[in-house]
This record gives sequence, structure tokens and C-alpha cells, in this order.
Amino acid sequence: MPQSFVIFTTAYDEYAMEAIKNNGLDYLMKPIDADELRAAIGKLRLNRNAQQSAVVSPLHGVLNDTRQYRERFLITKGDELCMLCADDISYINMHDNRITAFAVDGTFYPLPMSMNDLEQALDPARFFRLNRQYIANIKGIRKISFYFGSKLMVKLKGCEDDNIVISKEKATLFKKWLEK
Repeated sequence: MPQSFVIFTTAYDEYAMEAIKNNGLDYLMKPIDADELRAAIGKLRLNRNAQQSAVVSPLHGVLNDTRQYRERFLITKGDELCMLCADDISYINMHDNRITAFAVDGTFYPLPMSMNDLEQALDPARFFRLNRQYIANIKGIRKISFYFGSKLMVKLKGCEDDNIVISKEKATLFKKWLEK
């Protein structure tokens, strides 16, 4: 009987067999799905005895701290306060160090956050950071084409920029993201 249990988390599926050979309790692919994490902790509870109970309590904190993503943004536009729902965002663009969210209906809103902060705040199941200038909602993707050197070219709904390139490194992650 193992002294402790490990739940492996990684973005790569190629280490699953090694995890099993090393008494891994579960193998979760990033980004971590909250239901899969709950199921893994459920397995831990089944295997729990007095020795293992000290491990379960800290895991409750991890489970309860599962990420809550931004659903809405309160934005000042002129002399009005506007509410922008994350689902209504087609894409986000940075141009001249100004961040702008473009809604599905064609309206646009300035966002007072950095691209990095937005990338962390938005649900990765729905939004993907294409490059330094663009974050796209999966609903906002109009067309994807192959580009030189294993890169991809993306066209977004309502976006006039026809030169949105995803690097070779990100292209693999982007394709995996699209298949979820």
C-alpha cells in the first residue's frame, strides 16, 4: 500500500503510463476540469485511512479554490456604465497599448486590464490567447488556415485584420483547444 497518493496534472498525455506505474491515483490534463478534480479526490477518499486523512484536508482547499472566471465586465463608456458579458465578446485586441473588447453585435468597449490579466480572468474553455495582440472567443472564430512554417492564420468575425498569425508553438495548443 503506498504511503501517499499522487494526482498527476500536466498538459501532456505521454506520461500517463509512467504515472500509473508510479502508483498515481489519477492523471488530469490541463486545464484542470473541476469535475475531474472532484472525481480524483473522491478516489482519494475511497483509499483513505487514518494515515491518509491528513492529505485529504488540504485537497479540500484546492477543490474549493477551483477557478471562477469573469462572467461580466463593468465598463465606463463616455458618461455611461455598460455591462459587457464575457459570452458577448467575439474577440479582444490590443492596439497602441489600448485594450478593446469587440462584441458579437459589432460594438466595442475599452477594457482597463492588461492582456495577461484578461487571459487569466477569462474561461480558457471559451477564450484562447492567439498572440500578443488577440484573445478570441471560440464563437468569434470565422476561419482557420494553414500558414508558413506550421503556423496558423485566423480570421475573426467582425475583425478587419486579415493577418492574425498563431505561432508554430501555439498552433498545437490551439488545435487541442478547438477539439475539446
